Parts: sequence; C-alpha cells; structure tokens
Amino acid sequence: TVININDKFSFMNELFHNNMKGYNDFILQLNAISGREEALAYVAGIAEQYGWDNESITVKTFYSIFDRKF
Repeated sequence: TVININDKFSFMNELFHNNMKGYNDFILQLNAISGREEALAYVAGIAEQYGWDNESITVKTFYSIFDRKF
C-alpha cells in the first residue's frame, strides 16, 4: 500500500519527531516483513521507542494503512 506524501510527512514529523532516517529505516524494515504478527511486533517496538499516542489521528491513519497492507 502506498503512503501518500501528506501522510509521509505527518508520520515523519509526528511519529518520528522529524527523524527522516528513522522513518525511512522503519519503512524499509516494515516492507521486508511478510507476516502480520511479526509486523505488529515490530511496529509496537517502534511505537514505544518514539512514544506514539495511540489516540492521535496520525497513529490511527498509520494503522489504517498498515491494516490494508497486512
């Protein structure tokens, strides 16, 4: 599933605290994972590392795209 440019910048800014390398590394690693459970575990670790607020619209948007991919 393709992440549009607006979502990409929202994710990078809000979820990765303006860390472009962190975001890009995350996407590369996530795209290399084929199973949903492994992907969820990976995302959960990153979410904890960056302190994602699961109630934010940006996190909800991310998980919406994630659900379409996995």
